[in-house]
Amino acid sequence: KISGSLNVESPTGGHITATGNISASGNIIGANVFLPGGGKISFDNSLDGSDQFISGNDNNITIDGDDIIKLRANTAIEIIDTSNNVQITIDPIAGHITASGNVKAAQLRIEEVNTLPIAITGGLVYSASAFYMGL
Repeated sequence: KISGSLNVESPTGGHITATGNISASGNIIGANVFLPGGGKISFDNSLDGSDQFISGNDNNITIDGDDIIKLRANTAIEIIDTSNNVQITIDPIAGHITASGNVKAAQLRIEEVNTLPIAITGGLVYSASAFYMGL
C-alpha cells in the first residue's frame, strides 16, 4: 500500500501495467486516452457500463445519453463530411439550422411563421406529409 504521492519516471519511456481496477478519488490528467475498439467511457453509478456512455470502433462512435444528449457550443455546432466540408450547422444563439443539401422528413411541421414568403434555397425539402400552423 502506498499513501501520498508516487512519481514513476523512466528515461526509456517505461510503462505501468495493472491487471485489476485502478481507482482515483481525484482527477486523472493525461495528454491522450486510448481505448481499444468497443471500449467505453461510462457515466454510470452502478459501475457496470450499462448506463450512459461513449464508445467507438475504427469506423464509428456511439454516444448513449439515455434520455437526453446535450451538445453545447458558444458559436456553432457543425456536422462535417469526410472532406471536412460543413454539411449541417446549428446556430446555438439564434436557433437556426442550416443544411447544405436536401432535407428529408417523414412529416414536416412549421409553426408560427409570421412573415411570408418562406425561402428555401440551395436544396429541396422532401416530406411525406406537411403540417403548417400559424402562417
